[in-house]
Amino acid sequence: MSTENILDISKDGGITKKIIKEGTGKKPSPFSKVRVHYVGHTSKGVKFDSSRDRNEPFEFVVGKGQVIKGWDRGIPTMKIGEMAVLTIKPEYGYGNQSMGEKIPANSTLVFEVELISIDDSKDWRSLKEKSVVLKDNGNQEFQKNSYSKATTQYQNSLQLINNIPIELLEEEDKNEVNGLKKTLHLNIAMTLIMQNEESQALDHCDQALKIEPNNVKGLYRKAICQGNLIKYDDAIKTLQAGLKFHPENEAMLEKLKFYKKKRDAYNKKHQNNTKKKNNNRRKNNNQRKNINQRKNNNKRKKNKKKKK
Repeated sequence: MSTENILDISKDGGITKKIIKEGTGKKPSPFSKVRVHYVGHTSKGVKFDSSRDRNEPFEFVVGKGQVIKGWDRGIPTMKIGEMAVLTIKPEYGYGNQSMGEKIPANSTLVFEVELISIDDSKDWRSLKEKSVVLKDNGNQEFQKNSYSKATTQYQNSLQLINNIPIELLEEEDKNEVNGLKKTLHLNIAMTLIMQNEESQALDHCDQALKIEPNNVKGLYRKAICQGNLIKYDDAIKTLQAGLKFHPENEAMLEKLKFYKKKRDAYNKKHQNNTKKKNNNRRKNNNQRKNINQRKNNNKRKKNKKKKK
């Protein structure tokens, strides 16, 4: 096949597309249900399947793993009515598995595909909308100080948004979904802090900071978790890291002073307790020595009396 007008979908040559007939209209989104006709060959020209031979279009939902990766990545690049040849290397096909006699292990697959229709009634946007509704419910519960109920709403919202196959989205849509994920992790962290569940809250802060490492709320709430867990040095480091990017943030500056005082007081108390323990240990050792000496003296006196 000529390399002219070939689209490298996977950016590594693993999935390529050559358009035979241009389509019109929209493209499928993650979770769209699509109907296609296809004819499949191996790269050696052996035909192994054809919906046209059966005269029955094939239906599947994009992004749910119902088909090989090459299709989940390739079909969303097509428009309704488009016909194209998808060439799919083994890592995006069946890999090192053989699929009967016609598809040996490590086969490159070639599909001539026509996109017939798209049903967007259950695409990723509907999941996002449901997720936003649950998030808003969580906000209402939080305002009523119902932190446990708020946590449940936020977690249900996050579960929905985590089902979106983000790797299939356009960059703008990825940023939108990641922004919602970040907000939900931060909200869950806050509700857990209010319930004295700092260890769990800390994990959600870290998840939010993976999405946006310099997020001021994420860094501040992480420091709160660390401080409440009496990890004052860690809290101070987190706040200092945050102040590099937000040097005038008053809440961070105040908290930094607060945790430095708490650390110094904790260390002083710990040192005093250590001294006290050491003194008590020496005192106990001296008492044991005195007791042992008295016992030894008593033994010597008894021995002397026996000799007399």
